[in-house]
Amino acid sequence: MDQLTVVFISNDERKVPIWTQKACVDDNPVVWDYHVILLFSNDSNLVVYDFDTILPFPCIAEEYVRKAFKPQLVLRKEYERYMVYI
Repeated sequence: MDQLTVVFISNDERKVPIWTQKACVDDNPVVWDYHVILLFSNDSNLVVYDFDTILPFPCIAEEYVRKAFKPQLVLRKEYERYMVYI
């Protein structure tokens, strides 16, 4: 079954670093106060639609998370991300 989910990304400090954005300079992230993406899932795929990314459109969710959020990095507390699915 196909499903669309709006994802609102922010934190208490309103400082969310996201890489692979059109506004990025070199390999530095853009620090958004919030960011909104769309997740599309069906029986075989989970993809992200992000109008601000330089990644493929749509992008496989695993690739998007790995490259845009760099979860392997330890961030300062002010940059921790929260995602709310609407």
